[in-house]
Amino acid sequence: METKAGEEEENKKRFEELRKICDKQEDRLQTLQATAFQLANYYFVFQGVILTATCSSATSLKCSDRWFLFTVSLLAALLNLVALMIKGLEYVRVIGQQDRNWSDCNKLHKIISQGKATTTDHGSSNAGNYNGLTKCIRYCTLAGCMVLFIGFAVVTLVGCWLIVCSKYDCGSENKKDKCIKFCQGPKCIRICNDS
Repeated sequence: METKAGEEEENKKRFEELRKICDKQEDRLQTLQATAFQLANYYFVFQGVILTATCSSATSLKCSDRWFLFTVSLLAALLNLVALMIKGLEYVRVIGQQDRNWSDCNKLHKIISQGKATTTDHGSSNAGNYNGLTKCIRYCTLAGCMVLFIGFAVVTLVGCWLIVCSKYDCGSENKKDKCIKFCQGPKCIRICNDS
């Protein structure tokens, strides 16, 4: 009888420990999620500033300056992509651990509420339930988010590369035309050779 009471007490203690761990993991998940959203928000605001500078008619950017905007945007995209990937992988890892802990916690709660004691190991007995489809879905969701982020980065990079030169195209519109167009901001002069 003492063994059964000792096992029940041990199960209750383990149950409380698992609940505390799950609560800490929930806090960690919230922090990871908030950090990822904050990183993405900073990136989008930064790219908005770059694109505003690119599209603004008050800017003195020339076609030869496009490499600078492209490089700054590329560096920001790469840094944010790596940071978001690290946060995303950490999120998937922690949520998997939390799932296993909640599963063990639920098993212990069921044992405690039924008044049964058990000598089986609850630590990793249910870990396999969340390794299959759920884990795959989480990694696919992360990959989908990264693809969307990369898509946005590509659009902004292409915009930084093309918008500056398309706004003040200093080349000739007609290649057969023997005119040269010189532009400074919105003001242009055409010089033609009539020969």
